[in-house]
Amino acid sequence: MILGKKGCGKTTLCKRLLNQILKKRFYSFVFIWDYLMEYYPTKSNYHAVYSIKDMANYLLHPETRVFVIRDYEGNFDLYCQFIIKLQNLIFVIEEVDSVCNPSFISANFSQILRYGRHRDINIIAISRRPAEINRLVTALATDIICFRFTEPRDLDYLKKLDFDVEKIKKLRDYEWEYKAL
Repeated sequence: MILGKKGCGKTTLCKRLLNQILKKRFYSFVFIWDYLMEYYPTKSNYHAVYSIKDMANYLLHPETRVFVIRDYEGNFDLYCQFIIKLQNLIFVIEEVDSVCNPSFISANFSQILRYGRHRDINIIAISRRPAEINRLVTALATDIICFRFTEPRDLDYLKKLDFDVEKIKKLRDYEWEYKAL
């Protein structure tokens, strides 16, 4: 899980992590739910997909490993239903609070969170607002990287996760605290 305010380096860190992982070829696929269009398929080995059909067609080509999901219809749950059938992958969800909230999480996303480990599905969830994420997402996280926060509700939430909130408030851009849960 990667948490932090706008512009602090969350996506930059995620891209660096993905580059390191891809160099070592640990995973067969990477799927990125790119809610804010921050991953640029034309400048890398990432491939944009605009529908489940696009993604299924790309899966037939073994050289395609990274998929940037650009679904303007917001069919997140449908992609989750597709992804849970695969194995040995990383699923990056940018702005995870846009697909779930404290009182709602889709059945398919919940299934990935709860049972994805049995299929070697790893999740990198990224958010600017930890207090607005469904608790299941943080409860099942094994590692949290936290950038700067100043919003009281978010700080209260991070305090419950045992972060030193005074230290979190003083972090500069591209600085973070790490917690293994």
